Amino acid sequence: MTVNIASFLRFGIFQKMLLAMLLVALVPLSIIWYIDYRSTITQTTATVDQQLTGISDKLTAQVNDWVGMNLKVLNQNAALADMKSMDAKRQNPILRTMTGEYQWSFLAHSMGPDGMNVGRSDDKAPIDYSDRAYFKKVMEGSAMGQQVVISKTNNKPALLLSAPISTTDAASGMKKVIGVLAMGMSITDISERITNPHIGTSGFAFLLDENGKVVAHQKQEYADTSADFSKHPAFTGRPAEARNSSSTTMPAGRSSPLSRSRSPAGRWSPSRIMTRRMHPSPNRNCARC
Repeated sequence: MTVNIASFLRFGIFQKMLLAMLLVALVPLSIIWYIDYRSTITQTTATVDQQLTGISDKLTAQVNDWVGMNLKVLNQNAALADMKSMDAKRQNPILRTMTGEYQWSFLAHSMGPDGMNVGRSDDKAPIDYSDRAYFKKVMEGSAMGQQVVISKTNNKPALLLSAPISTTDAASGMKKVIGVLAMGMSITDISERITNPHIGTSGFAFLLDENGKVVAHQKQEYADTSADFSKHPAFTGRPAEARNSSSTTMPAGRSSPLSRSRSPAGRWSPSRIMTRRMHPSPNRNCARC
């Protein structure tokens, strides 16, 4: 039996009316669904961004206060007459008191203009720190220096903060930097202080320096090795105004960055805030700074 395909496919009036009604109903419904979907996505994104901004501001304020407190400690002790004497016998008691009072600091030490140790809280033999960025920065006139390094004292990752030891010329009134006072803090201890807050169910914060090196991270393996996150998309994708700041706080949980900038005074004011749920594998080639 021969089947007439054209006749088989020919729509009757009922089929045509049904198809027209479906089109009339589905097209508006599809448009409404799409508009509602986009509106929901926009509102959800805005809510999440607002929450993350609030969290990042809070975390940055904590880091700000912590760094500000340590900087005050350095400046107060650098202003003491015994510290300005640049005499190890007079400086060492002060340095030992600093590490005794501030448990997260494993070393307090002073350096002369050549970078060689003058005093040390641990009474070990002097070490040459002339290659350290935190020393060079202060000697070049900065009010504060900071650097994530592999410590020459214990061969472990550490954050070093530094401040100038200076005297004032009686005739000109000009200040002259005669040395540098620095404190070394364990990355492990810093991580415990900074990364405790959780963001949602899987997010957490981690702190990087201006070179992308881990200062604080919830994963101990990254903190212990001062892992290199300089290739992390959140770090490389930070806004231009944040690239000159010297710290980065990153709550994990989102893919786009929220930025803050570091204040000239050296505090870690809300800096580059970025989040990502996935935990990337950093470049583990952490050079001995």
